[in-house]
Amino acid sequence: MPEFSNIQTYVLVKGCNYQEELNKYYSILENIGVGTQDVRKRFNGFYWELDDDGYVHNQISSNFPFLISTLTPIPIRPHIPFYTTQSGIWMGLELLIETEKLQDLITRTYYQKSYILIKTLVYELHKQFQQTGVYFTDEAQDGQDFDGITEHDHTQLWNFDYAIIPNHLKTLYANCPATHQIKPHDKYFEAWYIGEGRWQNER
Repeated sequence: MPEFSNIQTYVLVKGCNYQEELNKYYSILENIGVGTQDVRKRFNGFYWELDDDGYVHNQISSNFPFLISTLTPIPIRPHIPFYTTQSGIWMGLELLIETEKLQDLITRTYYQKSYILIKTLVYELHKQFQQTGVYFTDEAQDGQDFDGITEHDHTQLWNFDYAIIPNHLKTLYANCPATHQIKPHDKYFEAWYIGEGRWQNER
């Protein structure tokens, strides 16, 4: 089974009001050229159910195929998982990519072409969603950034290879570890892993 990298962000769902977030996510898929009629049909057929323990069962999270974007010939798969936490129900808005298309699996170094693609996809999600950061993770890191936020676990906050994080979370991310570097912008900051020669591009 292939290894997957993930571009992911999260929104806290209030009540059952998820449609606005789904519409914004679909607009991103349109912007990157994977908002096909089949994808729109799957969105229109979306529903969710809560079981007695408060967990979400939904029709859409794992039903998407890999699709070819206008940005790259590398296939991208939309993914919408739900997470039940003490703070409520969160919706993940994610884009999955086979890791071997982005990275040398032996050296764990990303190909030079990968940086622009990853940065572009992360920024597309960030333009619509700023409740948390938008994180690019490998399969081992997947979801740990979210656990760091919802469980207030600072040891997991930095488990990503690249991220765009809104400035309202600066206090949460105040203690940047030696493994990462930060570049500030007016309304957000970029952060990326600097160990092991992971990235070939200069920032």
